[in-house]
Amino acid sequence: MANGAVKISKELTLARAEGDQFRLLCLTGKNKGTSYFLSGKRAVMGRGDEADVQVLDAKSSRAHAELKKVGSTYVVTDLGSQNGIVVNDLKVTQHKLVDNDKIIIGQTVFKYSVIPDKTKTDLVEVDDEDEEEIEEELDKGKKKKGKEKEKKSRKRNIMIIAVLGLIYLLMLDSDEPKKKAKKPVTDPDDITATLDSVYREQKKIEDKDTRDKVQTFIHRGQREYREGNYFRAIEQLNLCLILAPAHGYCSFLLAKSKQQFDAMINQHFEKAKIDVDALKYKAAMVEYCAVVKLLGEYKKAGKSDVRLEEAEANIEFVEKKLGMDPGEHKCF
Repeated sequence: MANGAVKISKELTLARAEGDQFRLLCLTGKNKGTSYFLSGKRAVMGRGDEADVQVLDAKSSRAHAELKKVGSTYVVTDLGSQNGIVVNDLKVTQHKLVDNDKIIIGQTVFKYSVIPDKTKTDLVEVDDEDEEEIEEELDKGKKKKGKEKEKKSRKRNIMIIAVLGLIYLLMLDSDEPKKKAKKPVTDPDDITATLDSVYREQKKIEDKDTRDKVQTFIHRGQREYREGNYFRAIEQLNLCLILAPAHGYCSFLLAKSKQQFDAMINQHFEKAKIDVDALKYKAAMVEYCAVVKLLGEYKKAGKSDVRLEEAEANIEFVEKKLGMDPGEHKCF
């Protein structure tokens, strides 16, 4: 160790010291389960023997990152490393750490925790969540190795899909199957221009900064889609297509998100209609309000949607049936 800036322990708890404690818990890699308690004004993370927090990772530099005490927390700074640092799935050069932040260097993940001072206790109480995360991050590390092998073939697949799609479009017949029409002759120069356009889009995706941003938007879109937040997924995937208009997976996931979002809206309308027919006006009001909530973001953005207008009109209809004044019922 370069200095006494870090106390290392294989336990998740440390004997009580005066004041708050700042802990880095290694969740993956060779030092998995090791706790680093920061006690100095500055500590260095890296692969070198002189590093305060050793990162035994092939993608780690000897002096990879710096942890510097600023006020009541620490700030992590990239020391010009070759592979950089990631905090909470975003690549950064400097970041002010907060409780539960995750610092990622290569395949190694550290969790930053602020442990409040408890003067009446000798041991710090630690959530079982930390032990579970060690196992979770280990599983993620194994999956990432497989994904890295897929990345090399993914670029080729994009080009192949684009070319096959172009050939398919050129081979489409007329919309009238009974009429025999001559197939249009395609100018070879047009094909070359289209392939050049696809190649330029691919090169744009290959730009490192753009690729990182695209992957971030895809990651966020996938997360929102899994959680059923289809409107938010649509927002993230639209940002992805702004950076990479020819990105096939973004387009696919965006179409699926819109499909699920529309299905959710239609389900609320159908349920409301059944409730109105059964004279269950309060239940119908709940369904119409759900539509207003889902489509409210369009209204905030200054956009219009006929389904939102229909839901608001139906709310006024139900208010009359319940003997209420127009606008008396508040959905939120």
